[in-house]
Amino acid sequence: MPETIEYVLSRWPDAITALATLAIAALTFVLIREQRNLRREDRRFRKEAARPRLIAFLEMHPDTFQAIDFIIQNAGGGVAQDIAIRSPDAIEELGISNDWKPIGSLSQGRTYKNFLGIALELFNPMRAPFAVEISYRDLQDTCYHDSFELDVAQFKGLTALETPEEQEVKCLKEISKTLKAIERKTNRS
Repeated sequence: MPETIEYVLSRWPDAITALATLAIAALTFVLIREQRNLRREDRRFRKEAARPRLIAFLEMHPDTFQAIDFIIQNAGGGVAQDIAIRSPDAIEELGISNDWKPIGSLSQGRTYKNFLGIALELFNPMRAPFAVEISYRDLQDTCYHDSFELDVAQFKGLTALETPEEQEVKCLKEISKTLKAIERKTNRS
């Protein structure tokens, strides 16, 4: 006689209940462990999202021809405090000393810009890349130290940058020229 589910359930109800209880207990244990791991990951993610991340780089000044700015940007999610900038490879003739003036704080997404020099001065002779070390704290007083290698050679070969005003003047001249051409054509008709 083939055993049906009803027959098995009626014959061994205590054993089946015990097996079901064990399966539920095992699943509960797995769920608790996974929940603990998720909480731990979430805590680490929130802590990492609130951490400031300062980056240093060089950028051409948008309004001044061949001026190069030294920039520190907070690309993280938290406020950086007591920012100290140090350059072990000091370049005295450019005004880059070993210790720069400290910055009080830099909030999320904010930048600190400092004029570094004119490209012609930096290229003649070509300066070697220089290191910049940045140390700072977050709001929980955790200290961070980052180091960056900056190289002005990335701008060599850039001969001109137009300021927004120069671009507008150029566009207005083109518009004026086009309007004069239209006027000439309508006067001939």
